Amino acid sequence: MGRTAKPRRAYRPRPVTADTVETAIARAGLLPESSRQALRAPIIAALDGLRTGTGQWPAWRSMADALNVAEQLAADGIASNHAGTIAAAQSVLADLHARLADGAPWTLRAAELKALQDAAEIAEIQLEYASQGEFADAIASVKRRVAGALAGSVGADTTVCIGGLGRDRTTVDTTVETNAEAAA
Repeated sequence: MGRTAKPRRAYRPRPVTADTVETAIARAGLLPESSRQALRAPIIAALDGLRTGTGQWPAWRSMADALNVAEQLAADGIASNHAGTIAAAQSVLADLHARLADGAPWTLRAAELKALQDAAEIAEIQLEYASQGEFADAIASVKRRVAGALAGSVGADTTVCIGGLGRDRTTVDTTVETNAEAAA
């Protein structure tokens, strides 16, 4: 071989799906009722925790994750007419985070609670209409977006509510959260 020949790329086997038709059918089907109930439970628990003022960071993270996935599903065309409702709820979470950084309690105002409740209802409705594939793609997209935000690839005027999806808890500096948890 001459010097100009490039070496061959190493073979890396990829996972093979034995039954591609079955996989396609499963991705096209709606979420099963048991999955929808399992996905609704953390949203309801987080909303209750934030409503009563006893919410902690896990509730905030659960709500942030639910809203991020709802935002992505809206961008993909599922309840896209409610994108403003979801954005308003994300703004409430960002404001709450800023207040907590200043040492304020977990209390929310009535308008903020209403915004979170409306967005939670939209997220629950999206669960009824999203296929398994759309939901999986939305979660993967949120994970990529969160990883990008943690790496610093967002605009200066962009507010990102980062929940637990796509977050490596061992390497991320969460000073506001750790200071609050240490004080409790």
